[in-house]
Amino acid sequence: MLRHLFSLSLLLLCLPCTAETVRMGFSNNKPPYILKGGGGIEVELVKAALSYSGHSLKPSYFEKKNLLQAIQHGRVSAIANVHTSVNDDALFYSQTYITFQNYAISHLSSQCKIPNIESLKQYRTVAWQYAHNHLGPEFRKHFNISSPLFGTSYFEHRDQVAQNRMFWQEKIEVILVDKLLFEWHRAQLSRSIDTDKK
Repeated sequence: MLRHLFSLSLLLLCLPCTAETVRMGFSNNKPPYILKGGGGIEVELVKAALSYSGHSLKPSYFEKKNLLQAIQHGRVSAIANVHTSVNDDALFYSQTYITFQNYAISHLSSQCKIPNIESLKQYRTVAWQYAHNHLGPEFRKHFNISSPLFGTSYFEHRDQVAQNRMFWQEKIEVILVDKLLFEWHRAQLSRSIDTDKK
């Protein structure tokens, strides 16, 4: 089984730090890490870290693609869930605070053989939005937006419920996903569709 880890950091605006409320931008609704309406594993982790330093957290939620713009235009003083470098001297990255365990998951009945990234080319596959930028240079080489596979047999979907629904309804053969996200959505979807198939 193909497995890939990537870590996320915080991107912070260089401001003097005193014990105060930190306005931080998070991406929208990525359960169980970020829950619709507030909270979630990632938000609570950041809140605890800030509290340890005498700060409090005021979260704001944005579409993932709008996070960088939110900090650059002063709507927030920090953003979470950042994995690419930005050339801006007014910004800096924290140390890694969360790591995802991404897997290529398929149903046993599909008999997918996935010894390496290139082998995914033969299967209908879905991943999260911008996964081609997050999973390393070899993955990007095969599945970038210029690839003939992009949008035909390889899909990136911003809605993780939809990704998981596609998998359980067998519209795709492989889902690339963090293990905890997969299990959380499996439990949630089990209320409306069959998620017991191995």
